[in-house]
Amino acid sequence: MPKKVLKGIVISNKPNKTITVQVERKYSHPILKKVVKKRKKYNVHDENNKYKNGDKVTIIECKPHSKTKKFEQSILDMIDTNTKVMIVINKIDLLDQNIQEYKKYIKTLFDKKIFFISLKSKIGLDDLIYDGIKQELSIIKTADTNKFNIRKNELIAIQELIRGIIVNNTTQEIPYDSVVKINKSINQKLIHKIEASIFVEKINQRKILIGNNGNMIKLIGSKSRQLLEKKYNKKFYLKLDVCVKKGWKNNFSFLQEVGYL
Repeated sequence: MPKKVLKGIVISNKPNKTITVQVERKYSHPILKKVVKKRKKYNVHDENNKYKNGDKVTIIECKPHSKTKKFEQSILDMIDTNTKVMIVINKIDLLDQNIQEYKKYIKTLFDKKIFFISLKSKIGLDDLIYDGIKQELSIIKTADTNKFNIRKNELIAIQELIRGIIVNNTTQEIPYDSVVKINKSINQKLIHKIEASIFVEKINQRKILIGNNGNMIKLIGSKSRQLLEKKYNKKFYLKLDVCVKKGWKNNFSFLQEVGYL
């Protein structure tokens, strides 16, 4: 079931890591025959205590942080304004009806580029690649090259290569719920030693990635090492473990650690 996404105004930020957001909705009253306003308050998780009274925020339904706190601020609101952002909504093929109405509603919530795709049915992939990713990459200014951290970006590339092996060798929700984080990297002349963790959302996903007698994690490690050695033309030592981190996709500080923000 789709998560609720709402826009509102912060009316209280006194509790630690909690804000109260007032959401106003307008609708046509069936009896009064006029447009009326309805206001509702939501307790929202604010991990970084960032927001103050009067701020306009986008909030998204999440796993309960407490009995009354079932929303958190959208990760898009926490991203620096200079960061290039595209919104990609997958599994659009599952919306058999009212697709256009759904797209229209989503576009009212965000002022970013939005791409509706289906990896399974290959819907919208060309638009995402050519009108989204390639177009954004083509307008990056060469003046920013002094800010380019070669080592950091190489590690991010290695993380994504390992994640690519996970995607190619797993099914269902695991490709979408997994992320790789390098914990230790020692790049010597003859060998590159890497220790990394694969993070997933659920315990059963961790069991699947480890596999019977560790067969799946061994397969992922072996194929990743072969791919890395072929790409970088040197020996790699690769040590992987699998950890559960619920809600990592909306954890701002964690996404910064893995280089996604």
